[in-house]
Amino acid sequence: ELNRRSSQLEAASIVSRTAAEERELETLLNSVVRQITQSFGHYHAGIFLTDAGSQYVILQATSSQGGQKMLARGHKLPVARQGIVGYAAYQKRPRVAQNVNDESAFLNNPDLPETRSELALPLLVRERLIGVLDIQSTQRNAFSLDDIATLQTMADQIALAIENARLIEESRNSLEQLQKITIESTAKVWQERIGKQVHGYRYTPIKLEALPHSFSAPQESPRLVKIPVKLRGQVIGSISMQRKSAEVAWSGAEKEMIERIASQVALAIENARLLEESQRRAIKEQTVNEFSNRFSRSLDVDALLQSAVRELHRLPKVSEVSVYIDPSSKTETP
Repeated sequence: ELNRRSSQLEAASIVSRTAAEERELETLLNSVVRQITQSFGHYHAGIFLTDAGSQYVILQATSSQGGQKMLARGHKLPVARQGIVGYAAYQKRPRVAQNVNDESAFLNNPDLPETRSELALPLLVRERLIGVLDIQSTQRNAFSLDDIATLQTMADQIALAIENARLIEESRNSLEQLQKITIESTAKVWQERIGKQVHGYRYTPIKLEALPHSFSAPQESPRLVKIPVKLRGQVIGSISMQRKSAEVAWSGAEKEMIERIASQVALAIENARLLEESQRRAIKEQTVNEFSNRFSRSLDVDALLQSAVRELHRLPKVSEVSVYIDPSSKTETP
């Protein structure tokens, strides 16, 4: 019995350590149920996780062939006084059936016909239910009180590992979503900035000239190398360089140098764009403040409206301004 107890503690320690080291949730779950089956000798182990509303626990990983069939059809159980797993989830404490034939709460599952005893352990994180660990044996009275205590301690460690893996996965998804939004925003900003026109310059031994709006970037050749200019993962331009002679190919070191230059170019033009935007916003705010100051000097409505027309007409690209007050006009409600 002492040897058996020591073996169980060692097996529980190994399962807990393996779970703590894994960062991918799906891999963690499959690894845990497989190791529980191998280390403890039970023929079925399954992990259920709660749904968004904590109304059901849904099977996510299993070690038996019958469990794989359940997994394929999306097996789930209500968090209620129904079934060994449902009871454990509802009460947030272990539920054991030492002889399933004598247990009224046991739900006979045709996919697991060899079950003679079953143990369901709640997976809790700070008293919050996140799932259930279900272990089934082909033997009656397979779980002693010491077994249950050991397995519950292991289940607590597994619950923490699952929660950590979930948080890492959520952080990764949030970061990917943020990167996607950033890339889309970058592309939109630069499309609005330059429109459909090409902006760029070309240097030749003769002169430095602006590229025509209809310019098309040349394709790579032995003489010409083309490096994309990327900003936050979005290609916003390119750098093309051509040899005087095709005899000397572009080396990897030269291409790497051009890539570094392209990165610096991308950052520089983005900084220039941000500076232009800041200056435009500052000018707009200054203009609005000046208008407000001038309007506040007049106490007469007609004089104020005349002043508003004059000031607004000074704005760039404005040919005509009309300002009127009509109390009878209908107010549009958003």
